[in-house]
Amino acid sequence: MDSSSSSKPLGRVVQTWTRTYTTASCILRSAISSMYVFSILLCWQIYVSATPPSIVFIVIDDLGFNDISLHGSPQIPTPNMDEIGLDGLTFMRYYAQPVCSPTRATIMSGRHVIHTGIYTPFESGGTKLHLDTSYTLLPRYLERAANYTSHGVGKWHLGFNSMNATPTSRGFLTHHGYWDGAEDYTSHNVSTKNGSSVYDFYNNTLPVPQYLGEWSTTVFAARAVEIIEQHAAAADGTPLFLYTAFQNVHWPLEAPDNYIARFANSTGGVKQRNLVCAMAAFADDGVGNITAALKRVGMWDNTLVVLVSDNGGPTHLDEGTWSSNFPLRGGKNTLWEGGTRVVGLIRGPGVPMGAVSHAPIHASDWLPTLVSMATGGRDFRDFSPPGEPPYQEGDGLDVWSSIASGGAEPHARNWVLLETHPTSHAYNDTVHGHSLIVGDWKYLTMGPDMESHDDEDGCKCNSLFTRIHTQTHTHTLSLSHTHTHTHSLVYACA
Repeated sequence: MDSSSSSKPLGRVVQTWTRTYTTASCILRSAISSMYVFSILLCWQIYVSATPPSIVFIVIDDLGFNDISLHGSPQIPTPNMDEIGLDGLTFMRYYAQPVCSPTRATIMSGRHVIHTGIYTPFESGGTKLHLDTSYTLLPRYLERAANYTSHGVGKWHLGFNSMNATPTSRGFLTHHGYWDGAEDYTSHNVSTKNGSSVYDFYNNTLPVPQYLGEWSTTVFAARAVEIIEQHAAAADGTPLFLYTAFQNVHWPLEAPDNYIARFANSTGGVKQRNLVCAMAAFADDGVGNITAALKRVGMWDNTLVVLVSDNGGPTHLDEGTWSSNFPLRGGKNTLWEGGTRVVGLIRGPGVPMGAVSHAPIHASDWLPTLVSMATGGRDFRDFSPPGEPPYQEGDGLDVWSSIASGGAEPHARNWVLLETHPTSHAYNDTVHGHSLIVGDWKYLTMGPDMESHDDEDGCKCNSLFTRIHTQTHTHTLSLSHTHTHTHSLVYACA
């Protein structure tokens, strides 16, 4: 009787102690986690105040979400692109515009397309348009903020009807590449509206005909390597900003024969798919040449490497080509996830290894984020020159703290505006429509000229609310991956 009566209060004491211990343990773990994140950010601020890292920013043109092996591609091994994500952070909700010039203008200016007014690509073969020259662009901000030396390689596609619109007038010390949007990979000719062709390959502002017959992928990678080697040899203490925009895998579908042969038996006889695979593998080798150069000259450990696509890959023979955005719906030129949610990878100082972030980030965020990274958290607008047009709601946000914490820090975004504007030819876009993401819900309205093949299930939707599944991908920290896929959208016509 004594023992039974004493066991009850003992049980209550044990239960109370257990609850107290569990609560204390949770608080302790939370505090340790918070202290860890805080220490990372504090150490980063101390670090960058002395030696801002160099930045290599790589754009792969029209790369499909599922056309890198890191995302699960069973067809295309891309070990060099994969290394960037495995050595750093993979963005699973990195958003761009659904097509080329709009995304590139957004990356360079930090301004949303609703403010740049660039909704569709600048017309190939000559255009009267260019990105507003009153905007200060990313390379000049990095120079003003932290004395970066900036070089550009590859595709520009932000206008060239005025010399003030060309890369070396927009903050790049040098530029080696082409100014238009699409051209032959070896002749470097651009077709004009009257049926003629024009050679489009420049070193700074002078044409360089000696590259006639050479693959642009090889030339761009070689120039990027040369810049890295020259920067390392100079050892002048200034950080490097190297922007490299490959032509691959944009049409025309062209690749060296040895790359085409590599995929001859893996695409079910679909020629277009065979060529896309070859072009992606060719681009991956170009990326590998750049990362190998960084390691060889001792810059790898103090260089932030970013790799992104400018939009989703074209699907269903849109533009005559065939990328894969699985498990996402849609492709280039659409506001579906497959057209706007694209490959995004980052590695380097301050970025946790092997992290996967499901927090949303938009292409407009790069300018404020990279300036913040380079200056220990300062607002990029502190470095705006006098007379800079004001930034507005919807323009880029600083998401560096989220990147540096592997997504653990509260994120600056819980919404992403993809596109909205009056749907008329006056705005040069009657295709894309309008789309806004809030949390994991997405609103989408089709443009009136949206082609039927972009609506994959034949359901013509005037407006649509969709639920976005963010857990579309997992991988282990090795070149042998474990992948989990789900369909990215559950949708219903409204």
